[in-house]
Amino acid sequence: MMEQTLEQLRQFAVDADTASKRNLSLALREFSYALESPEDTTARITSYILEAAVVRTGIDVKLFKCLANSETPLRVEDLASESGMEADFAGRYLRCLASFGYIDEPSSNMFVANNVTKAIDDPGRQAEIIHYFDTVGPAICAMPEFHRIHGYTNPPSATNCPFQLAYQTSKSAFEFMPELSQYRLDAFHTYMSTRTANAKSWLSVYPFAQEIDESGPSDVVFVDVGGGAGHQCVELRKAFPELQGRVIVQDLEYPINKRLQHPGVEGMVHDAFKKQPVKGARFYYLRAVLHDWSDEACVSMLSNLKPAMDLQSRILIDEQVLPDQSVDRIAAGMDLTMMACFGSKERTESQWKNMLDDVGLLIERQRRYEGRVGYETVMTVRKKELS
Repeated sequence: MMEQTLEQLRQFAVDADTASKRNLSLALREFSYALESPEDTTARITSYILEAAVVRTGIDVKLFKCLANSETPLRVEDLASESGMEADFAGRYLRCLASFGYIDEPSSNMFVANNVTKAIDDPGRQAEIIHYFDTVGPAICAMPEFHRIHGYTNPPSATNCPFQLAYQTSKSAFEFMPELSQYRLDAFHTYMSTRTANAKSWLSVYPFAQEIDESGPSDVVFVDVGGGAGHQCVELRKAFPELQGRVIVQDLEYPINKRLQHPGVEGMVHDAFKKQPVKGARFYYLRAVLHDWSDEACVSMLSNLKPAMDLQSRILIDEQVLPDQSVDRIAAGMDLTMMACFGSKERTESQWKNMLDDVGLLIERQRRYEGRVGYETVMTVRKKELS
């Protein structure tokens, strides 16, 4: 009976769409927790840090790659030789990885890849794990002490949050980033450039071509504020190769100097906390920018952008819009990660509306799309005085 039920669940998992898989995963998690003894619950929680550390080490010695590249089980001795580990040491790590479900152990001292192994054997996902464990991890571990010191209130600023306690610095995370090792910086940039590689984007739901069909070559149609290396501008040009008008990516000097080179995409050094120099653009686009900042900082940034808008201008805010109840664990975790590193937050719809209202801006329409987490939304924002 149990085997039949498990097989039905396996088949459902193969055939289900993304949303159904997510709902099934949540239901199974609740069922798993219901089966736990109090000792099991404690053991699960205390193993989280160890689990992450074991996976992190496995990435360093290329265990996941060795296993993913083999269609047959491998002996401990072979994996140790290929990864440069001492055999007994390798066996201890492999057993631990198998106990957590990251690899399979079909027989004694034999290990083989499973779907989790193959998922981790991806440069972008490995970069994400390295970034979160090496760079973000210390700030998260500093959260309990920081909150004890500050009386369990939201961090007051980007220069006074758990990140500063962890790294013993007065600089914000953004200011401190260049001091990180090149290895950590490379992991961060790889993660940022690949994290949405297989996800849908705002272009899948926004009628961009209809909105700019009358633009001319000299018109500024798209300004990506804080756009980093310019990935969104490049994607826009690829999606609309016949697009008339200027497309500009703005950011600080370092990312602009490192930006992607693509025909029809201009780079401009600009601090988003200064007055917006490009006047009357059709769209000012901010993707995953405002979640890096507190409400006060966001109000300052938007207040510097608003005067540049004309009657036709719109701000496109591409961010998560969290529900008021039952937030997905990835999004909820991201919210507290932003708190730990930047003193910032992921926002609910009411929080977005209230913050924009403080600047004299109004959400004209929201379009939700299926991105990496599930709450990705592009908000079309205009000046309130147009009402």
